[in-house]
Amino acid sequence: MKKLATFAALTIPCLCAWSLDFDQTARQLAAQSRSIQSLKLENKASIAELESENSLAPTDVEAGYMLGSGETINKWNISVSQSFDWPGAYAARRKGNAAAKNAFAAAERSAMLAATLDIKLAMIDVVAAKKYLRLSATLCDSLSALHAAAAKGVESGSVTRLDYNKIQIERIDANKQRAADQRTYNSAVAALESLCGSDVSEIVAQLNDYPEQTIQSEETYRTLLTEANPAIFQARQEEISAKAMATVEKRLALPGFSIGYAYENEVSDRWHGITAGISLPIFTSRKKSKAAVARAQMAHNEALLVAARELASVTAERNNVVSLYDEIQQYRPIFENDDNIMLLRKAVAGGEMNIFDYFGEVNYFIAARRSYLEVQYEYHTTLSRLNRLTLLQD
Repeated sequence: MKKLATFAALTIPCLCAWSLDFDQTARQLAAQSRSIQSLKLENKASIAELESENSLAPTDVEAGYMLGSGETINKWNISVSQSFDWPGAYAARRKGNAAAKNAFAAAERSAMLAATLDIKLAMIDVVAAKKYLRLSATLCDSLSALHAAAAKGVESGSVTRLDYNKIQIERIDANKQRAADQRTYNSAVAALESLCGSDVSEIVAQLNDYPEQTIQSEETYRTLLTEANPAIFQARQEEISAKAMATVEKRLALPGFSIGYAYENEVSDRWHGITAGISLPIFTSRKKSKAAVARAQMAHNEALLVAARELASVTAERNNVVSLYDEIQQYRPIFENDDNIMLLRKAVAGGEMNIFDYFGEVNYFIAARRSYLEVQYEYHTTLSRLNRLTLLQD
């Protein structure tokens, strides 16, 4: 047993070298996303449509040639006229369009923020998968060395067949866990590659540890919600646009006008002059105005709802992050200051522990180490979501 113990050393590496800028890398990858490019083109088309709706109506040009009956002489005429809405409608529509443009820009920023966060979280998934895989691989390597030594011990008679079988079973279980962790790692890399739409092997090679992040004060997060949250800004701009469009519909209920020039020719007789008209939208605009007012009220409620929802989310996420940080601090001295597996190996070497107890203790500390990794992963994913409003900051 003492000979076997020399092969049972299990070291858990802690890679703390951090060089990759997660935020910058995620921003660059998100900016190349086809979905972001498509959204920008869609918004550009929508803005062009809005601007076209604030143009004057088409100019009407009419011409006629009238045949006389009997001795009546033929005559011809031509007229040009332009119709337009109540003048105040155009100014209100411009205001609404300006707010709509701001809302579209905020929507693009929201989409960019979401894409950047998704990529950053996918990168964190790769880091976590690597940590789990390293943990299981290290255990497998240690058990492989122990298994090889035990095989020789069986031949020499220094190791019983029962102890050898126990080592084999532990080795099988460890390999099964490593295979599961390898599948998880492969899936994490594939998910990142799917989000980016390109080869990410160079980035994956650098993903060895979590990004450096800090928990900000509640006041800082409240300020970010006010100044840097595109969802809230978009909702407010949509409210402004909806109110302006409601004003447009009210002004469209007022009379519209048309003015033009007409010319009529009949042999040597000629007539020309100014024409003017007025349209009375008595029946066409009433329901549109009511609908526009309702949409403005809905946009106002949505803006309030978005602000309240974002604030509640930030508050809850910050509380969760603080709690997870406290858990990490409890685990940290156990796994970063002491080599528990080395202590177990010394106990076996000193005859204080048999191989069966050794395996039980090893599995206990491996399970505890996995719990520690789970808390670390949850902490960094939650903190990344909490700090998402800083992702687009330079």
